[in-house]
Amino acid sequence: CQELAADVLIASDGPRFTRDHPTVVLGSRGVMSFDLIVSLRDQPLHSGNWGGALSNPAIILSHAIATIVSRNGTIQVRALVPQEVPSAARDLIKSLDVPLPVEQDDTEWGEPGLTVAEKLFLWNSFDVLAFDVGDPINPVNAIPHRARARCQIRFTVDSEPNFLSALRHFLD
Repeated sequence: CQELAADVLIASDGPRFTRDHPTVVLGSRGVMSFDLIVSLRDQPLHSGNWGGALSNPAIILSHAIATIVSRNGTIQVRALVPQEVPSAARDLIKSLDVPLPVEQDDTEWGEPGLTVAEKLFLWNSFDVLAFDVGDPINPVNAIPHRARARCQIRFTVDSEPNFLSALRHFLD
């Protein structure tokens, strides 16, 4: 292993917390992206003929996601979160003041009782990055045949990365 020296490190993955204060991050969460798909039929079917009689994959998928994450962003599937946060790490992180990058009060979003810094560095997150159903540019009067959500879990190094089997078990 060769030792390197530098006056400045510029990294392109992730923002600085504030423009006037350099940000040094010595650790990061891992990422797992995956699709949740509800596919019920081969094609969409006319809603005038079948609405109210046939299940809608978008509604089913929306409800599934709502059981994974609460309306306030708390992960409900406890197998997806760290089982224990080391107290030494929590003590170090508590002193960090990490401002949110937007002018809105999101203090109630995510795991209750954690600071923004603790949520970012010591806790896992579950997010929906995209939701695909029908054609939003040119919607038709049809019950969709499938719905897909592109999801992502950001996780700490101490997490067991068996997220997909935990989700499958939970959703079953």
